[in-house]
Amino acid sequence: MNITARFTAFAAALSVTLVVAGCAADPESAKRAFVKSGDQYAADKKFNEAIIQYRNAIQKDPKFGEARQKLAEAYVQAGDIQNAGREYLRAADLLPDQLDVQTKAISYLLLFGEFADAKTRAQAILAKNPQSAEGQILLGSALAGLKDLDGAVKEVEQAIKLDPENGRAYANLGALQSQRGNRAEAETALKRAVELAPTNPQAHLVLANFYWSTEQPELAEQTIRKALDVAPRDLLANRVMALYLMSTNRVAEAEPYLKAAAELSKTPDARMALADYYVLSKRIPEAQAIYSALRQDASVGTAAKLKLAEITFAEKKNDEGMKELDQVLTSEPQNVQALLLKARYLMALGKPNDALLQADAAVKADAQSAEAQYMRGLILMTRNESAAAMAAFQETLKINPRAGAAQAQLARLNLAQGQAATSRQFAEDAVRNSPRSGSNRVLLVRALLAEGAVARAEQEAKALYAAAPDSADVLSAMGSVMIVKRDLPAAKKFFDRALEVEPKSLEALNGRIALDVATKDEAAARQRVDAALGQSPQDARLLVLAGRTYASTGDLQKSEELFRRAIDVEPSNLGAYTLLGNLYLSQRKLEAALTEFERASARSPESVAASTMVGIILEALHREPEAKLRYQDVLRREPTAAVAANNLAWMMAQGDENVDIALQLAQTAKAKLPLLPEVSDTLGWIYYKKDMAPQAIAALKESVDRSPRTSLFHYHLGLAYLKGGDRAKAKASLEEAVRLGADSPIAADARKQLSTL
Repeated sequence: MNITARFTAFAAALSVTLVVAGCAADPESAKRAFVKSGDQYAADKKFNEAIIQYRNAIQKDPKFGEARQKLAEAYVQAGDIQNAGREYLRAADLLPDQLDVQTKAISYLLLFGEFADAKTRAQAILAKNPQSAEGQILLGSALAGLKDLDGAVKEVEQAIKLDPENGRAYANLGALQSQRGNRAEAETALKRAVELAPTNPQAHLVLANFYWSTEQPELAEQTIRKALDVAPRDLLANRVMALYLMSTNRVAEAEPYLKAAAELSKTPDARMALADYYVLSKRIPEAQAIYSALRQDASVGTAAKLKLAEITFAEKKNDEGMKELDQVLTSEPQNVQALLLKARYLMALGKPNDALLQADAAVKADAQSAEAQYMRGLILMTRNESAAAMAAFQETLKINPRAGAAQAQLARLNLAQGQAATSRQFAEDAVRNSPRSGSNRVLLVRALLAEGAVARAEQEAKALYAAAPDSADVLSAMGSVMIVKRDLPAAKKFFDRALEVEPKSLEALNGRIALDVATKDEAAARQRVDAALGQSPQDARLLVLAGRTYASTGDLQKSEELFRRAIDVEPSNLGAYTLLGNLYLSQRKLEAALTEFERASARSPESVAASTMVGIILEALHREPEAKLRYQDVLRREPTAAVAANNLAWMMAQGDENVDIALQLAQTAKAKLPLLPEVSDTLGWIYYKKDMAPQAIAALKESVDRSPRTSLFHYHLGLAYLKGGDRAKAKASLEEAVRLGADSPIAADARKQLSTL
């Protein structure tokens, strides 16, 4: 801006200030002057300046409904939806008889998910004007949000009766019928909406969305193009077309529509979207130019700086990228996006502990950030803290129940812990929320196989294979299905093809080695993993696989060496420590196992898994006092650590210590590990100790149902039945304990109890 222009702008601003100052003694005149000034700025499309003036008017009179309404409209034009909604609600409270303000307030409540409040306000409109079709439509939308679809349809149908030519009513009816699964009725209603408003691009876009959501892409594209035909400069139509083309992998075709959207709206957000497109298209200099131009913008400046930091990291300029992030965090220490970006790159730099500090700070800054909770879960997974990671992903789902990525991670973690049914449930949820994700569907196949649902797993895998026959993950999934079906030649074909497609696929390599071991070709298994190590000798995951391979072929010395190499390469890999510790346990080298888990615990003092394993080994070494101290230490750091809580509860119950505290610990374990029979047994045994026979029977029966061949569970259940007075069931359970326990001390005591019946 040149000197003359600057002077002119200053003079204009000064004149407004002088006029308002002259009215300062008269608040009514002052607020009107501010509104008049705001109106002029709005007419000139200077919405940020208009916002300031309308807010000045409200400072003079907080109950000035007209100023609230105009402020809301200015926020809409500036693209600030949150503040627009807030001001419309305030305006609606101050202007109860203005139908247009009421309807806009309700629309924002619906947008923000405040369906109960929207319902109340819509009912208020209808109480004053029972013939309001708009009120019926809004009430229907609120009921739909409250999951009352039948009631919602009824209200919208009533709106159509009141105003048969109301295209919006038909659009709402179509959306509701689609939610109910009535696709034919939905399409009919949406087409009628288009017929009633053929030049309204919104009507075409609603119909296009229906086609898109029902996987009719050709009709969706045709309908979006019709919206552009009737309104080529419609902002939303251009944005939708760009989004559609990008989602269908036609990225190059999206550029003119994104450019049009940026030109039409002239907002920083639209320019950011265009820059994001250039990043996606690998046109980095063009993206950088836009981001750099937006660095000082009040609304998107921070986001632009973070995008520039991402580009810098992608160019391997780590120090420069961290400097950019730290500059943002110096001025905005609680900026969640900056904290998460820093966490992500600290992870990439192999600093999970530092990354966790950033993720924790992000959660502290915004406990309702699903992204922050999810990032925290990912970091905890990397640190092999499965229980804490699961808790973080559960928190993610509390905030956003449709977070498919969190559901997928929970499916993986539960699968790794042998909880096949729970894993399958989470995998199904992930597929439902992200139906186009091939990785989620592969995960579902693996969960189904673990659960024993082979027929369904095969059906899912074949559908994946038909859609993506050259995907290494899909080929590996097919191989896994064939192994379970004992069709080893077919499994070999799929795994070999997967390794052709992706030679470094660990899933395929693991499957192929499993085949070698199954067919007693142990030399081939070792040769195969050695060849992979020759290509990637510093890959910790591959070293762990090699260690497991040598262990399965009986070469425990080589296995130990490989696990140790994995630890040297990746000292934070607790999985390698665990496998090494388990290797020692399998050889009854308890002291050596204890040393390894102590090392793991020392490297990651916050690791619940490693410290808990130390307690377990101490128990096995009959060092019960030390084991109890270890469990207590774990629980001080992580009060919901389930395994430590269960084991400590069991030890306290066996030692007849404070049974009430033991019960609390057992209930904690049960809440975190509801499907584990050992946990149910601990809980049931403590109920037995407290003379609570009905509760004991319920918990112990659950253990027996989940693990029917465990003598101890039948023995405990028999004692609980005996305490509850059911001698017949007690006899049956104790006899089963004897049958399964053979010469064990449990069987001997069960026989004594039977002799009294």
